[in-house]
Amino acid sequence: MRGSLHQQVVCAKAGPHRHLWIGGAFLLLLAVYLVNMKQAYADGKALFEQRCAQCHTIGGGKLVGPDLKDIGTQRKADWLLQFIQSPQRVIQSGDPTAKTLVAQYGMVMPDQALSSAEIHGILTYISQASRGANTVSAPPVVVPAAVAQPSPAQVIAGARLFTGQTRFTHGGAACISCHDVNNSAVGIAGGKLAVGLTGVYATIGADGIKAMVTTPPFAPMAMAYEGHPVTDAETAQLIAFLQAASLSKAAQAGTRISSDMLVAGGVGMLVILAAMNLIWIRRKKFSTKHLIYARQIKTH
Repeated sequence: MRGSLHQQVVCAKAGPHRHLWIGGAFLLLLAVYLVNMKQAYADGKALFEQRCAQCHTIGGGKLVGPDLKDIGTQRKADWLLQFIQSPQRVIQSGDPTAKTLVAQYGMVMPDQALSSAEIHGILTYISQASRGANTVSAPPVVVPAAVAQPSPAQVIAGARLFTGQTRFTHGGAACISCHDVNNSAVGIAGGKLAVGLTGVYATIGADGIKAMVTTPPFAPMAMAYEGHPVTDAETAQLIAFLQAASLSKAAQAGTRISSDMLVAGGVGMLVILAAMNLIWIRRKKFSTKHLIYARQIKTH
């Protein structure tokens, strides 16, 4: 009886302290969690601005890709992780959501060399930003007012930059190396490595073009322009040209010239074959010794 009473007294004295320890441990864990969340938010914000903001907004509407506001409640975390890391693999698996996104936006997001932790940080930032009052958009486009209604001079300057007739200030590759465009100002057919840009202005607007040019989201483009940034003035000229190309109904001069070159090549080949045929007809059909022997036989 005395032992039991003593034990109850000891427990009663220890109880408040035990509760304090439990409460302290809980607060410590909560503080660690909040610090980690804050760090994940900061890391995710930096990664989003570096890797995502060129094509996506959070509450600012679609850009090159979809608006990512509340994406965490619209898609499962596992799906987002797999799709962000390798959209190509998810699309090739036949995933209907991924295929719908490609059909809707007309292009495939490049695979991202991001770890699971980095993607978690980006998704944490998107989740927090989705609950905030302010939208997260691509960096604002600062271009001359003429781009809204581009002047002929701006369009021509942009076309010359696009085709490489005018070199970029910092030596970047001409756009036509990889892209084609349907516009009479372009005299040759463009490359097929990347998507055609005829309607890109109507699809993503000046903001999207600005983001794509200043911070290329695709690996080949990023490598091509690494150390060769396009200036603001050059970007404005390219936007003016692509706006004109998007509105123009002209047939693609590059395709016509390409067809003309094909015809010219065929005619040239026929001329070469005809010349070779004449040379072949007039060739020596017998050896010199045979001809001498034939003359000797004829004289006798």
